[in-house]
Amino acid sequence: MSIKLVAIDLDDTLLDSRHRIPPSCITAIQRVKAQGVNIILATGRMFRA
Repeated sequence: MSIKLVAIDLDDTLLDSRHRIPPSCITAIQRVKAQGVNIILATGRMFRA
């Protein structure tokens, strides 16, 4: 079975304390995308209208 999708939480997982994505995470995401895996960003934040 191959991985088709990866869901990544934003707060305190993907984003650092300054609300930025660390370069190591960007590299990892690029590697996953290059293998044809879909990336989904997940958050518990409320949508602001």
